Amino acid sequence: DQYYVEHPDDLFGRPHEAALVNVSNPHVLRPHLGCAAYELPLTEKDAGMFGPRTSQVVGEMLADGELRERRDRHWWASTRPPAPDVNIRSAGGRPFRIVERETGRLVGSADTARAYQELHPGAIYLHQGETYRVVDLVIEDRVALVGRAPRNEYTQAGVDHDLVVLSEDASSVIGPAGLHVGLVEVTDRVTGYQRKRLPDHMVIEQHDLDLPPQTLVTRAVWYTIDEGLLHGALEPLGVDLELVLGSLHAAEHASIGILPVFAMCDRWDIGGLSTPLHPDTDMPTWFIYDGHPMGAGICDHAFEVAFEHLSATRDRVAACPCEAGCPSCVQSPKCGNFNEYLHKQGALAVLRLLTGG
Repeated sequence: DQYYVEHPDDLFGRPHEAALVNVSNPHVLRPHLGCAAYELPLTEKDAGMFGPRTSQVVGEMLADGELRERRDRHWWASTRPPAPDVNIRSAGGRPFRIVERETGRLVGSADTARAYQELHPGAIYLHQGETYRVVDLVIEDRVALVGRAPRNEYTQAGVDHDLVVLSEDASSVIGPAGLHVGLVEVTDRVTGYQRKRLPDHMVIEQHDLDLPPQTLVTRAVWYTIDEGLLHGALEPLGVDLELVLGSLHAAEHASIGILPVFAMCDRWDIGGLSTPLHPDTDMPTWFIYDGHPMGAGICDHAFEVAFEHLSATRDRVAACPCEAGCPSCVQSPKCGNFNEYLHKQGALAVLRLLTGG
């Protein structure tokens, strides 16, 4: 939002941001092929409309009994329409229902990727101006039971992240740094949460949680920086491990916050991880990954517009009048580390190293 305040021409004068759908993603393609087959049997000609993976996915649906073949056409195998089970807001499977415990009223829903962070026991959940506290999360039934809560507090989940690079599909450079895109496996575990008071954001108390890990195979874009170059860029600030951690972490947050300017997404659709040494790259690295299984095309687009994206990120951080970082530049409402180890000036040095300016 602050970026658009400072760059109104980007809001009123530039083309719309890219609306991205990865039609080769089987998590997207399969349910929509089912809906299409229910309305009209599929034929070989439909591959031209649904993309090159159509035949493969149709074969899987035949094997699983979702489609049946007759006269070279593929028909929906059930009398029950598939559309009610298709979540057009997410590719993350059947959503969690949010139910008011006292009345049984359905308050809303949340996709699997967000459920553990937003609907863990004790979480504050906001819906249409009303504040609820999660009383219980019944994972096997995919239901969160909630009750009314005071409006003067909120919660923030703590999350441990682990990311493994499965394949690198393309690489380039951005300034002196490496630019990469490919397939990754992300494992998240919600380990606890903080209750925070409004409006001063003071921590009221902190609780531990023991929730099962979630694993996501998805697409990511990542930036690798030679350790010597990174330390050289940060040298005026006094290089130590905390500065390196905070600089990469803040650059990661800021770049995630600006990416929706270039791709039609929300910052909750994307995640990130930064580290002074990643085992798969052997270099200081920060990742931005797509929050949808196998990706929705967001990070592939970020790879294509990397210089413009990081230049806009640099400008936003540089223009923010805060002294040490704030929600308008390098802090994130979804940070699993409670926005700890953030260094605004270090992030700006890193972004200038990659983009100039």
